[in-house]
Amino acid sequence: MNLQKGDEASFTQLYHLYEGQLYRYVLSIVKSPDLTDDVLQEVFIKIWEQRGLLNPERSFQTFLFTVAKNHVLNLMKRASLDDKIRSEIFLYAEKESVPVEESFDFRETESLINQAIANLPAQQKKIFELCKIKGLTYEETAKQLSITSGTVNTQMVKSLKAIREYLNMNGVLTTSFFLLFFLR
Repeated sequence: MNLQKGDEASFTQLYHLYEGQLYRYVLSIVKSPDLTDDVLQEVFIKIWEQRGLLNPERSFQTFLFTVAKNHVLNLMKRASLDDKIRSEIFLYAEKESVPVEESFDFRETESLINQAIANLPAQQKKIFELCKIKGLTYEETAKQLSITSGTVNTQMVKSLKAIREYLNMNGVLTTSFFLLFFLR
């Protein structure tokens, strides 16, 4: 693992690979975008500082999320003592409260989307996941898969069409699909 040797490019690559997932995870708990940004910064600083202790035989993602969970727990402990942090969390928690029915519909729609993605042909699925889930550009995806960006574009169009059709067959409005994947 080059990160252990202090390779900044490896660190940057890992940051870009996990930042979106980690952001959503932390935000789902603390609710505040500002506090989420603070936690992410603390987590990646800790990863950099402890890079020499990383075990390449263990899952980096598991380690990363464990560090994040510990930072969130520390934040919650501080919130119990700090009115400003507590107010920030409650402010966003109130704004994001969702009725139970809407929450259920969202989970059901997300499950159908995951099924639709799983049904894609292997190459389309891989391209879709790289572009929409990992957040790579079409050019980055093309380079990673040794194909042209035009091929990536064509496969994305086919993927989106197949997913929309699957959702329509299952009674889901494509607006839900748009909201889940394009406003992340």
